[in-house]
Amino acid sequence: MGKVYLNGPFYFAKCDVCEVEIDVTKLLDKKVKCSNCGCISAILNVGRYKWEMFEMGFLTASAWLKEEKKKYVKHIDGNVENNAATNLEWSDEPDLINIFDETELGF
Repeated sequence: MGKVYLNGPFYFAKCDVCEVEIDVTKLLDKKVKCSNCGCISAILNVGRYKWEMFEMGFLTASAWLKEEKKKYVKHIDGNVENNAATNLEWSDEPDLINIFDETELGF
C-alpha cells in the first residue's frame, strides 16, 4: 500500500513492487500500470483529499486468501498482471523477479 503525496501541483505514489515513483495526478480514483515492473495498482480515495495506492494483487489476496496476511503478495506464475486469487500467495518478500528481463540477467 503506497501513500499518495503531493509535490507542487502533482500527485505521486511509489510502486509497491519496485518502488519507482509514479505520477498519478490524472489517475486519482483510477487504475495505474507501473511502467517499470508492469504491476497494476488502484488509486483509491481513503478520506477527504487523501488517496492511497493499492497493488491489485494485494487487494485480491486480502479479499480471498485465508492464510495469514503478510506485507507482500507473490504472483505464482510470475505475471504481475494475472491477479486471479488462484495465482496469488502471501510472501515476506516483494515480487521483484518480475522487474528484470531474464535475458538481461543471463538466465
